[in-house]
Amino acid sequence: MSFDQTSNTAIPQDFIAPTSQTTLFDLSQLLSLLEAGGPVIAILMGLSIIVVTVFLLKCWQFFRLGIGRYKVVYGALLFWQNNNPTEALKALKVTPNPMASVLSAAMTLKNNHSDEALAREETLRIAKRELANLRSHLKIVEVIATLSPLLGLLGTVLGMISAFQKLQGAGSTIDPALLSGGIWEALLTTAAGLIVAIPAVVALHWLEQRIERFKLVMEDAMTQVFTVAVKPAINRLADSETPAKYERQAQKVPRKAPQEASPNINKKGGFALAT
Repeated sequence: MSFDQTSNTAIPQDFIAPTSQTTLFDLSQLLSLLEAGGPVIAILMGLSIIVVTVFLLKCWQFFRLGIGRYKVVYGALLFWQNNNPTEALKALKVTPNPMASVLSAAMTLKNNHSDEALAREETLRIAKRELANLRSHLKIVEVIATLSPLLGLLGTVLGMISAFQKLQGAGSTIDPALLSGGIWEALLTTAAGLIVAIPAVVALHWLEQRIERFKLVMEDAMTQVFTVAVKPAINRLADSETPAKYERQAQKVPRKAPQEASPNINKKGGFALAT
């Protein structure tokens, strides 16, 4: 406890601002851990910084591109299903979501009566490019998550070897403290490796789950673009239209001869992007 000179009120020790000695003490502890763990600890600290940097960059990329926000995309699909491709393309231009470029290409090709097989292949090409952009740098996190425990184990093995070498050099005057000190310094690298690997695995699976969800939504949207001309959607009608009108239009649509399915298109006409 300490007293304020003006009011003679006791001030708890926790509210006293830390001095430079505390900072130096913490820094000396960090340096001592680095010295005890050797170069393996320094490498693991560098890998942890890389993981945090990549994770923050991917979070910013997902937020900037609107991954997980598909309201504009669903609105464009509603325009498309109501036979209004112009408004659908206009709606897709206002969102940075990478799904917009995929659907814009699909709607443009479909609206221009291009060959359906070629239009599907071109749409798949653009979709794979966008997915590759979202998966960029995830391999770095995966490698670090796999490599960190191995580096920690390597540091432990090297530390144990060093401890037993010191024990051997002591001769007949064996000091148990010498062995125990070497063991805890060796195990320090294993703990550091797990501390780096566990958050890296969690971050990797969270990012991959977001991308997988995006891929499923994009596959569904692409399928709707290419099936609406064959079977007009009558379940999402404008307020001023009637189901009977859409049913009459559907009867007038000529049936096309079946085409050979693309390897990336399932039997129901939907898309199946390669993982």
